[in-house]
Amino acid sequence: MPIMEDAIADKPYVAICFDAMKEISLSLEMICNLKKDGNEVEGDLSQIYERNYIISLAVLLAQKQMKLDTIGLTGFINGEVAKQLSLAGTFIKDKYIEIRKNIDRHYKGNKKEIFVLPDLLIHESHSYEKKYLDERYQHVVIEAKTNRIKRKELFHLDLLKLNYYLETLHYADAIYVILGTPVDIIDTYLGEYINNVKYYTEEKKGNLYFFIQEKLKSEPSIFLIK
Repeated sequence: MPIMEDAIADKPYVAICFDAMKEISLSLEMICNLKKDGNEVEGDLSQIYERNYIISLAVLLAQKQMKLDTIGLTGFINGEVAKQLSLAGTFIKDKYIEIRKNIDRHYKGNKKEIFVLPDLLIHESHSYEKKYLDERYQHVVIEAKTNRIKRKELFHLDLLKLNYYLETLHYADAIYVILGTPVDIIDTYLGEYINNVKYYTEEKKGNLYFFIQEKLKSEPSIFLIK
């Protein structure tokens, strides 16, 4: 069951993300025009659509930042946050490689450096090193899938990264924005992740939000891991 929007009232960064998501759904003709007869995007348009969505989300968040005293949005490269995360030396590296190879058996996971990019980060400027370890400054990390998720491994990779940001990089909250995938499929993917990937931070599972919108014209809902 989804949680009520009131449940995030004390999470201003999460709340403005959800508010921005609703505004995109109501007003962004640019995104709607990339849809084909109201169905999912196909081929190369999928990545264009997702980048446009993330850029639009970031613009709306920037417009709403006046509601908060301090908020910093990182720079963008092609619609994605210009902040790489190196998995070299991390305990999730092997699991990440394993999942990637299930998607593409030709994936070369033996490289010295493996970098991943979240879709969007909200954090304050790190003027000193300790801010990296303080949830008061590491606000929200966001991953988004704007087309139907047809493979569980794609869901698992995003969830692996979000949990790592929560537990190890000390982000206060994480948001998984999902458009076009039914809730029952997400629930199945989530169960397989918990049973097989087995990496999620129990202490902070209440800080991982799923913003799920099954159709572009429907209202998004907020879910938590049970």
